Amino acid sequence: MKTQYHIIVDTTDQHMAGTDSNIFIVLYGEHGTSDEIRINSIFKGNAFERNHLDEGDFYVNEDYGDIHKIRVRSDGMYAGSEWLCSYIKIQRIKVDGEKVNGPVMKFSFGPNNWLKGGDEKIFTATSQE
Repeated sequence: MKTQYHIIVDTTDQHMAGTDSNIFIVLYGEHGTSDEIRINSIFKGNAFERNHLDEGDFYVNEDYGDIHKIRVRSDGMYAGSEWLCSYIKIQRIKVDGEKVNGPVMKFSFGPNNWLKGGDEKIFTATSQE
């Protein structure tokens, strides 16, 4: 079973908010939990830059359903490894090629919630669109 998800990542406009580190997420959905996914490779160009919106699609071999929680981790590599994300949005788009267009689940990081090198944090969906 192949499932397509759409992801949007908003890095804040605060000084030094961007990172060159690898960012990983784990999806917690209504049908299970994913393995860790490196999301840098989903986006074109230099991801997670200050005041930048990164958007793309990724595929997993399971249908985790609509996502209600995520775990986010930075590997802390490279200089300036801290990251200040505003939010991540995730939507389930297709399951085995069939459109499902699930709700857009928003995970807000909150003000000054820096993800430092080696940190991992869990976020619960703060809204559904």
